Amino acid sequence: MDRITQINSYQDWMNEGSLEHILRLSVPAIMSSRSPLPTKEEIENYVYSDYWELFVLKHQQPHNITFHMIGVILFYGIPITALYAQNPWLLCWMPLSPTIGLIGHWVFERSNIDLQDAILSARTVRCFNKMFYRVLIGKYPADIEEMNARFLNQAEQTIR
Repeated sequence: MDRITQINSYQDWMNEGSLEHILRLSVPAIMSSRSPLPTKEEIENYVYSDYWELFVLKHQQPHNITFHMIGVILFYGIPITALYAQNPWLLCWMPLSPTIGLIGHWVFERSNIDLQDAILSARTVRCFNKMFYRVLIGKYPADIEEMNARFLNQAEQTIR
């Protein structure tokens, strides 16, 4: 069996649309050549110990991350503003928070997003808070590198 000649990063896979340009092997069925990012089936087959790993794989582009940061600010800012202004009608703007994130994905990083998670789920809120904090302290780029390495390591093991 041929050895893997080159695995640069998950970003390379995203840019080219599949692992075929990285590997000199036939890409197994779990790797789709139709989508530049993991498909829903690939995500279901990806073994992760925490949803955070998958979340980071879906949130790597700086502009998309910026949109999500704005979404987190709105997520907390709108209710605080409504309380401060004593105007519950301001809460009608709450759907703007996930919409900003979806726009970020639609424009900058087309990854396979579960709409239930995109609208509101506890694990997604936890990950957004963690991403927000890690971006502020400058550690999110290291998280991206770590998750890319894990993803590619798992892809390498799957191919062997």
